[in-house]
Amino acid sequence: MSLGALGAYRAFGPRRPYRYIPQCRGTVKPTTNGSNGFDSRVRQGLPTGCGGSTPPAAPRSFSRKPRVIPAIRLRQALVLALSGYGLLCLWSPETFRLLDHLDLAIHEAGHLLFAPLGEFVGFLGGTLLQLLLPLSFVWHFHRQRDPFAVHVVLWWVAQNLWNISVYVRDARSQTLPLLGGGEHDWAYLLGHLDLLKYDQVLGRSIYLTGVLLFTYAMLQAFFESGPRTATEGSSGRVIQSPRA
Repeated sequence: MSLGALGAYRAFGPRRPYRYIPQCRGTVKPTTNGSNGFDSRVRQGLPTGCGGSTPPAAPRSFSRKPRVIPAIRLRQALVLALSGYGLLCLWSPETFRLLDHLDLAIHEAGHLLFAPLGEFVGFLGGTLLQLLLPLSFVWHFHRQRDPFAVHVVLWWVAQNLWNISVYVRDARSQTLPLLGGGEHDWAYLLGHLDLLKYDQVLGRSIYLTGVLLFTYAMLQAFFESGPRTATEGSSGRVIQSPRA
């Protein structure tokens, strides 16, 4: 074949067919491989790359590094603050402090709440509400699956126990000033039960119970304040807390 005929053949002769490959943008020309002029992967219906038989690389995924949540630090600071306040109460529980004003209001409300149930329960109602109210919060946060809040409120229960222990040990001496005067609650209760002579033993037992509960609550609260895997509420979703 002469050079002129060869040039005419290349210019006007039959052309190779093109095929659209979804993995590439636009129409690409498959690589020849074999006598028939088509890539073997194209004939078999396998994915091919742009202009070759190598499939395109998958997009890179960038994982975001977890950040330290400030709430973790705030929780740990709260535990330390409650521990310090608790140690002051533990050292001198007879000193009237800020939280004792709230305890006193709850105590007086308990007398009004339980008064319809009789004289004995009415006298006991102040102490009962001092314990039942924080324990109701313990139950609530337990239902919400929030162990940190559970142990923080248990700290409040321990503080109330110290407050009650002072009142119990004062049953015979009755040196504490009473709000509005009236009869001493624990002098009446222990006298009614013929246990007045055991007021010191009972008061110290309540105080020791508060110490044990305080120690347990603060250790658990500090443990729960750190990074951990927690289950969120009633939805049952598991949340992986970021690590510091």
